Amino acid sequence: MRAIDSSGAALPIQASTFLSPSAELLLTLSPDEPERYLAIPKARLALALSAGGGNSRLRAYAIPSGQLLYDGEVAAEITIEKTTLRFQPATGAVISARYSPGDWLWWLGGALLIVGLVGGVLFPHQRIVIHRQGEWTEFYATGRRRSPGDRWTSDGRAEGMNLTRDLTFARVAAEQMSDYLYAEVLFYPVGNVDGLPMPQLTIGAWLETEWRLSALRPRYPEAIAPVLSAAQAEIRKVRHRLAEQYQHKARREFRSRLDSWEIFLDDRREAAAHGEPYNAPRSGYAERVRMRFCLELLKDDVSQLSAQLDRLRTLDARLRARFRPGAFLWEPELAEAAPVDKFWFLYAKL
Repeated sequence: MRAIDSSGAALPIQASTFLSPSAELLLTLSPDEPERYLAIPKARLALALSAGGGNSRLRAYAIPSGQLLYDGEVAAEITIEKTTLRFQPATGAVISARYSPGDWLWWLGGALLIVGLVGGVLFPHQRIVIHRQGEWTEFYATGRRRSPGDRWTSDGRAEGMNLTRDLTFARVAAEQMSDYLYAEVLFYPVGNVDGLPMPQLTIGAWLETEWRLSALRPRYPEAIAPVLSAAQAEIRKVRHRLAEQYQHKARREFRSRLDSWEIFLDDRREAAAHGEPYNAPRSGYAERVRMRFCLELLKDDVSQLSAQLDRLRTLDARLRARFRPGAFLWEPELAEAAPVDKFWFLYAKL
């Protein structure tokens, strides 16, 4: 599949948020995955390609309005407004084979799981062990364990940050930054490390973790200082050795997150036109503002292209015009590292 504009220039197609846009895609429709969703950001199009009845079908929607622009069978060439889609069909065979000599172990494991669940209900674990260190508490109760990185205040309220995960991710970022800079993907999957789910590795994700650990360093110097210093030193070496790749990846991420931030503001355009602030209740602002925060960190870390900075200034002007200031959105101990004049978008009333 390829897409071109009215001038014949190729348009990048986005198959998922984990993959970089491509001018040409090879798509497979199978019984396990009979439908694929794609986006053409520059054309403001979202596509749904599905298989059924021997013929493939295409639905095209406008972004962000969601208006259906096309619904029909796939042809060799389809023109939607000023965008032309070209398809070249291909056929193939799918072979499925199964060899399962250990099925009886699955059945045995399932039976033991049921016995364990019944036993857990009939004989609940009552032992409580509490270990306090500094201002956070690790404890076991009724058979469940709170993460040692979750910190709890004296009134039992969870503060929501996971120090252990941040420290682990800092180590992972230092170890894998070189591989990440050489990789084609922008959002680099890490998976679970020591049982903890890790965010995808990007320069922005590292900068956010570094910022958070630096803010908490005075509170937990023994836990944070050696890990953070070692990670910073290693990433400085990688950045010095691969300066061009680092800058290229940081600029790609800045553009990607800027596109996502603009789409969020566009989705809120109609509500803002009726006087509702972008950070209104149930607007999703509290979750999406992290994109704007990463943009600020990336802007400070690497010199960005002037065209992208102009876009950011334009979007900030739109946000300020319909913005309701308020309290700091994140954990109170991070507020000192986020001065309101620089990170004004984090001080919002929801």
